[in-house]
Amino acid sequence: MKFIGFWTAVFVPFVLLALIVSGAVLQAPQLFAALLGANLVGLVVGRDYKR
Repeated sequence: MKFIGFWTAVFVPFVLLALIVSGAVLQAPQLFAALLGANLVGLVVGRDYKR
């Protein structure tokens, strides 16, 4: 579970950045909020992950 949380916290910010740059945030704010929540959960769950 820590593995998934860690890699979610690594990759989701790139998706969020793409949504912001493309302007899709204004069209799908629920998606942005859900991804932001997933990123926060990933940060908490994966914080102790060691390779």
